[in-house]
Amino acid sequence: MTSSRYLNIGCGHHRHPDWVNVDMYDSGGGIIVHDLRTPLPFADGTFEVVYHSHALEHFDREQGERLLRECRRVLAPGGVLRVVVPDLEQIARAYLAALDEVSRSRSEVSAANHEWMVIEMVDQLARHQSGGEVSRYIARPDVANLDFVGARWGAEGKGLIADHAAARRAPGQRAGRFATMLARLRQVRKYPMYLRELALLLILGRGYKVWALGRYRLAGDVHLWMYDRVSLAATLERCGFGAVIERRADESYVTDWRRFNLDTGQDGSVYRPNSLFMEGRAARRAEL
Repeated sequence: MTSSRYLNIGCGHHRHPDWVNVDMYDSGGGIIVHDLRTPLPFADGTFEVVYHSHALEHFDREQGERLLRECRRVLAPGGVLRVVVPDLEQIARAYLAALDEVSRSRSEVSAANHEWMVIEMVDQLARHQSGGEVSRYIARPDVANLDFVGARWGAEGKGLIADHAAARRAPGQRAGRFATMLARLRQVRKYPMYLRELALLLILGRGYKVWALGRYRLAGDVHLWMYDRVSLAATLERCGFGAVIERRADESYVTDWRRFNLDTGQDGSVYRPNSLFMEGRAARRAEL
């Protein structure tokens, strides 16, 4: 395998320079911007490895299967698909454990752990605005279980928790003249968007709120489905993958997987501990 034949779908800011990186939105760094609800812009059998992490759950079941079949199409026979999703089983077991604990102890920490697990299970499926209950929770000044939340959420969550803590500690500062000017320029750039939204509000009236909610929920922030080890394996097999196997974050069919640091950090820590890691190999046409 050569690194030029590695594809990372839905990469966001989590990517490697040796891979072809594709996402729905431009987050910089030379990624290919592509609507992942449509066929991938690559020829059949282009890649030896296709990887996507915390992307599949942003599609409904039908859309998700279409994406997986596209992954199969662009993979060479025997090529590796690696899928990482939130682990429904692990989250459900952690929720039940937190429920049992708060029922027994009624302590502040156990109550906080239970609240967090409810948020972890429900928020991404039900949220109506960016950040949802997760952002509101970690923005509180008196969170009693930050260690628990950080352990559940991993490196990404710990970074956001640290950002919120720093913002709370920072004293209020008066913006300088240059910073004020930049802020005003940014607002000017947003005027066309404001005018567009105002026009939609005038046209749709009371229906604007419903339309805006639908736009947000279909834009890719929310989760539209969840998987466990049984349902994800069955879905991969249905989409043309064999040798399906559950993995740890640091193991793979891919040679020297850990060097890419896509699922683990340099120190071996797992970026998203509440994840299910699964791989399969693209079946040959005769096997389908």
